[in-house]
Amino acid sequence: GLLVLGSIPAAAAGLFFRDRVAALFDSPAVVSILLVATGLFLISSRGRSGSSPLTPGRVLLIGMAQAVAVLPGCSRSGWTITMALLAGIGFETAAEFSFMLSIPAILGALALELAGGSFSFQASSIILLLVAAAVAFATGLAALNLLARILRVGALHRFAWYLVPVGAASWAYFSFIGR
Repeated sequence: GLLVLGSIPAAAAGLFFRDRVAALFDSPAVVSILLVATGLFLISSRGRSGSSPLTPGRVLLIGMAQAVAVLPGCSRSGWTITMALLAGIGFETAAEFSFMLSIPAILGALALELAGGSFSFQASSIILLLVAAAVAFATGLAALNLLARILRVGALHRFAWYLVPVGAASWAYFSFIGR
């Protein structure tokens, strides 16, 4: 039930703002600003943890963070885990719930893409898709293990040390030089 509740904000954002969000992917300056915003949001997680339970109110906050993360330059796991930490939820529960919350979001995004008819499958491409899925699964599992270690030591905010300068430098480039 909590997964359904937490999925509602991102589902609404995907359904109602799909075209507007898609247009943002064409603006490197906007993506750069959102990288900085993500970094600053991650910094707010520094020293945060707790043992509060997942409640409908907290889950809706985490779901709203996931809705923000449909924007380019925003890390879905970064936003959802940080929001959970700010809500007083412990690192382990925050990471587990964020991971579980990704499943309906990914399946929903896939359903939207398939419904839009933007995919065409050929027999020769199925093998490539299976290989790509296996590689994505393996690298995702490795990334989750690394993320779990980072969360155990309370270091999620350290990602901001590259997000903020890279985002700021990218924004400057795309706003002034790369026009």
